[in-house]
Amino acid sequence: MAEDIKFSDDELKQISDIRTAYAEITNRFGQIQLTKYNIQKQEEQAEIDFESVKVKEQEVLKGIT
Repeated sequence: MAEDIKFSDDELKQISDIRTAYAEITNRFGQIQLTKYNIQKQEEQAEIDFESVKVKEQEVLKGIT
């Protein structure tokens, strides 16, 4: 049977700190992905709006000339 491994309080604290750091970094990556997604959606909407304005511009120019 394998011997039990005992950790000191300091070692347990270090392990806990590392786990917390990984959890925080994982959360930040998730936030970054959501931000990227929102920016992508905003960009798509801006492209749609741009195309709409171009069509209106062409209609106005046809009416003027």
